Amino acid sequence: MPAKITGEMIKTIKKILALAVVAAASISCSAAFLGDETPSLDGDMKIIVTGVASDVDTSRPLPNVLVTFSAFAENSLSVLPLISKTVSTDSKGVYTVEAFGFSQPVTCTLTAESTDETPGEYKTMTNKIVVKWSGNSYDGFTKTFYVNDCNFQMEKN
Repeated sequence: MPAKITGEMIKTIKKILALAVVAAASISCSAAFLGDETPSLDGDMKIIVTGVASDVDTSRPLPNVLVTFSAFAENSLSVLPLISKTVSTDSKGVYTVEAFGFSQPVTCTLTAESTDETPGEYKTMTNKIVVKWSGNSYDGFTKTFYVNDCNFQMEKN
């Protein structure tokens, strides 16, 4: 025997359909706002960032800290990074991040945070780097922008 559709069920279905239409319009509008201007990684320039994570009070190196590198195109309407990579510090607190494929100036953020082994033990920190593909940090022969000593002196929570 088929189930009887009530007036309350029809109202609920109409509400669900209305929400679906609003959600689809929102996605469409946000794509129009961001534009199709999402830059791509099609260049031959690279960035190499190195540093050390240590305890601010004891200067003890911090192993297994997660460092997330994100590069954003300058003057782009996109809020999405061109690239995002996460590495972990070694037993001496040292990390190295390499990112390839750039063709334009970028703004990079590096965020250091505790891992699952030490959840919330240290405050999350962020460093910002602006890469213009010039200056003392840029090697035009290898087309590499080097950032040395991008260190994190982390405070305990």
